[in-house]
Amino acid sequence: MSVGGHVQSGESYEKAFRRESLEELNLDIDRLHWELLGNLQPKNHHVSAFMNVYQINSDVEPLYNRDDFISFEWILPQELLRRIIAGDPAKGDLRKILEIFFDKTCIKKR
Repeated sequence: MSVGGHVQSGESYEKAFRRESLEELNLDIDRLHWELLGNLQPKNHHVSAFMNVYQINSDVEPLYNRDDFISFEWILPQELLRRIIAGDPAKGDLRKILEIFFDKTCIKKR
């Protein structure tokens, strides 16, 4: 969930998602199950930017780009939310994203 980047001029959100997933995690999302969870807007959702939020499902840890990250963990949303609530540092909107798309037990809302 923490892969992120900006949409370039003339680029769609999905194309940016594909590009950033490949650049940051070396994941070709065309070979994985993924889904769009939704679109967030600063005014309506109190987040820092307009964003589409995607979920990637994989049993294999990605080979992350070591130029972009010091380390990484591939964990379930409920563990991530638990750690953020406990005080672990996280990107600014990450807790908000988890709370919008997952309930307190982090079972995906539908």
